[in-house]
Amino acid sequence: MKKIIVILLVITCCLLGYWAFSSLKQKAFQTKSPIEVIPLNAAIIFESNNIRSAWSRLAETNLVYDAALNNENFKKFNESIRIVDSLLNTSTSTANLLDQKPSVLSLHSGDGIQFFFATNGTHNSTTELGNLLSLYGTKKEIIIADVQVLQFSINNNTYFLTHLDPFIIFTSDASLIGNSVSQIKGQSSLLDIEDFKELRKSKNSNLGLQVFINGSKTGSLFSKYLNKTVAENWQGNKILPTWSAFDINEKSNALIINGLSTSDGLNQFFRNTKSQRTNASKSLWLLPTDLLSLKRSTITDPLVFIHENSVADVSKESNKCECDPEAIFSDWIKEEVVSISFGEEKNI
Repeated sequence: MKKIIVILLVITCCLLGYWAFSSLKQKAFQTKSPIEVIPLNAAIIFESNNIRSAWSRLAETNLVYDAALNNENFKKFNESIRIVDSLLNTSTSTANLLDQKPSVLSLHSGDGIQFFFATNGTHNSTTELGNLLSLYGTKKEIIIADVQVLQFSINNNTYFLTHLDPFIIFTSDASLIGNSVSQIKGQSSLLDIEDFKELRKSKNSNLGLQVFINGSKTGSLFSKYLNKTVAENWQGNKILPTWSAFDINEKSNALIINGLSTSDGLNQFFRNTKSQRTNASKSLWLLPTDLLSLKRSTITDPLVFIHENSVADVSKESNKCECDPEAIFSDWIKEEVVSISFGEEKNI
């Protein structure tokens, strides 16, 4: 009898241990970072631990965000966000979909700029979200890489929604879902890229918002808006490094970009910054108070600044004035250069 009791106790302990292990494993799986399913060809990535709170804080209190609403395209974008926010609040299963958990939005080149959004969520939440979206357009089921996907046609635009356990995926490009599925099957992700992984270790944002930029992919993303030479240089990592990152902080009258980081300090974008010594500004008090934007560069070597920033076509100017334009420009550029814009004019 004692042996039977001991055996039962051992079996019970084993079952409890297995249950606890399975529960912890499932919990860890459900809290995986959605960055793992972002396609590897992402150009720009926005990662936030509470994306709804970040947007609400910006939209309700930030003067810079408010000023940006004067732009018609940005105003339409803001209205789209408001519609989505209202849509999510119509159902209890989706109301807290974007609260207090990681969400990632990535931008990709394609037929225009394509987006890919991922967050943690259940299959039931995905179904409910699909039902809500179907109220605003037509819906049909399709299969992409053996995965069931809902396709929506809303206001002449096509969107795709699916659940890749434990993530809810919403995108404007079906091929991005195929890329994500392939990565999951191949057990690969952006977190396998050491440079990218290192950049995610440091975060300092009161909005909980970090931005990652892939230099060459961003060049492809904006290639249709750039001239050929600039686009080729951008795509060849001659303008931005392969990976860089920064945090976005918010004050009532400003958006602050800080913590600009990269694993490639020799990149052209950072070279001039690294070579300059920090000095207190002597000219900021002279500037107008109604600035739209300001960029200040501290100068320790005028020649380096002239060459790196293409201040002037030195050879052309030399032929015109029969002088040494580098020496003349070096005399003009002392300690700092401030570029500002106010009204409709830009001044240096």
